[in-house]
Amino acid sequence: MIALDVRPPEPAARTQWQLVRRRFCRHRVAVASTIALILLIAACFSAHWIA
Repeated sequence: MIALDVRPPEPAARTQWQLVRRRFCRHRVAVASTIALILLIAACFSAHWIA
């Protein structure tokens, strides 16, 4: 009889940026603030055309 070494597959190693992005995306207030900041910056750059 042959003994088989049955192990669960090891999870893939994550890069530092993947860990940061995952943690950032889980923080909903940070995501909402980033979107608000991007909209504010877009409004600043388009103010000349809006006025």
